[in-house]
Order: sequence, then C-alpha cells, then structure tokens
Amino acid sequence: SSGINAEYGGGGTTRGGGKTGKPEHKKIEKPKWSPEQVAAASKIQKCYRRYVTLKKEEEARKKKEEMDKLMEEAEKAAWLKMIKLEQEREEREAEKRLIQERERKAHLKRMKLLLEHAFDGELQDIQQIILEAVSGWKKNIPDIHPTRLARKT
Repeated sequence: SSGINAEYGGGGTTRGGGKTGKPEHKKIEKPKWSPEQVAAASKIQKCYRRYVTLKKEEEARKKKEEMDKLMEEAEKAAWLKMIKLEQEREEREAEKRLIQERERKAHLKRMKLLLEHAFDGELQDIQQIILEAVSGWKKNIPDIHPTRLARKT
C-alpha cells in the first residue's frame, strides 16, 4: 500500500520501511481558477449540455415523425386494400344476384310461354321450349334468347 502511494507522490518507502532510492514526488497542485473562470466554464458546460440535449430531442422528433408518416401510409394502404376487397365482394354478390334475377325472369317467361302454348294446344312449340330450357341448364346458361321463345301467331 505504501508502494502505491509512492507512485502518486506518497512517502516513497517500501513495505519494509526502507527507502527505494527513487526521488520523492511532490504533490502537484491544481491551478486555482478565479470565480469568473469557474462561472464561465460552468456556463459553457451548461450550454454544451443543452445543445447536445436539444440535438438528441430533434433527432428523436424527426425519427418519430418518420415513423408516424410510415404508420399513416401503412394504415392508408391497408384501408384502401380493405375497401377494394369489400368492393370486389359486393361486385361478386351483385353479379350473383343479377344472374339469379335473370334465371328467375327466364323461368317466368318460359312458364308463361308454356302455359300459352298449352292453352293453344301447340305441342311442338312446348317441346321446343322444354328442349331449349334443358340445353340451357346443361350449359349453365341462365337466359334463353327472347327470339327463340317468341310466341308464333
């Protein structure tokens, strides 16, 4: 322990109590600062710390703004995709309803023609209507062309 003190300007002795032969170091005195110098140094340090803090805050603010912008863009893209998917679903449902309505109208038209031809006793026209309906069902065509179903007068 006293050997360590010798390095830092201590007594210069070894554990054995004898001299090491090295010259003793005198304790170096720190220069004394005037109160004005201490105040100026404190002010410089305060300003520097403030500058560093403001710089970090500005960087954090810019990073947050970038992240907010990215989040807003991602939310907008997700919203647009959701709207597009909803529109596609509605279009499919509208097309499905349109096909069902066509099938219903074609069925009603066939029924009306069948009844009219049955009332008039036109068996050949009844067979034609039935064949066209069956071929339409086989081809999954919901609508029979109106000229084919036109009543002969």
